[in-house]
Amino acid sequence: MCIDALEISTDYQVVGLLDDKVDIGDNVLKIPVIGNLNCIKELIEINITSFVIAFGVLERRNKRFELYTSLKELGCKFPNIIHPRAIVEKTVELGEGNVILAGANIGSSVKLGNLNYINNNSLVSHDCVLIDNIHIAPAAALASSIIIESHVLVGMNTTLYFGIKIGESSTILNGLTINNNIEKNSVQKSNN
Repeated sequence: MCIDALEISTDYQVVGLLDDKVDIGDNVLKIPVIGNLNCIKELIEINITSFVIAFGVLERRNKRFELYTSLKELGCKFPNIIHPRAIVEKTVELGEGNVILAGANIGSSVKLGNLNYINNNSLVSHDCVLIDNIHIAPAAALASSIIIESHVLVGMNTTLYFGIKIGESSTILNGLTINNNIEKNSVQKSNN
C-alpha cells in the first residue's frame, strides 16, 4: 500500500526496497530489493536520505520507533506519505514519517506526531491527538478530541468514543466500540 501511495505521488520516486527477509535482486510489485538495513550508510553516502518505514507489527511496536530513532541519528529523513485519495484537512499538524493511505480522512485540527500509520478508509475526526508510532487499521473511526499515546494499535472497524484517552502500548482488537479510557500496556478484547 505504501508503494501504491508513493508511485501515484508526483513528489517521490521509489529507488528500491530494503528488506532483511527478501533476497537482493528480487522484486516486490516491480520494485527491486536493493539491500537490507545494513545498506543505510552506503545509501546516505550517495545522497539517498529519504526513507519510509513501511512495515507494521502487531506486538512490540516500539521496535519500529527504535528503528526510526536510530536511522534519524544516521541522518535519514522521513517524509510524510499521503495518498492522493486521502483527505487531510489544511489545519492538520503533521510530524514526520506518517503514512496516510487511500480513503483515510483526517479532520480539522488533528495533531499527528511521528511515524503514525493511518490505514485505508479510516477516520480521525477533528481535534484528535495521535502521539507517535500509532497504527490505525482499516475502517477504524475515531470521534473527536481523542488522545492516543505512542505505540498503540487500533483494530479494523473499531470505533472510539469522543474525548477518551488510549494509553501507551495498548492494543484494541478488531470491531470493538470503546467508550472509556484505556490504560497503558493493555489489550482490549471486548467492548467497554
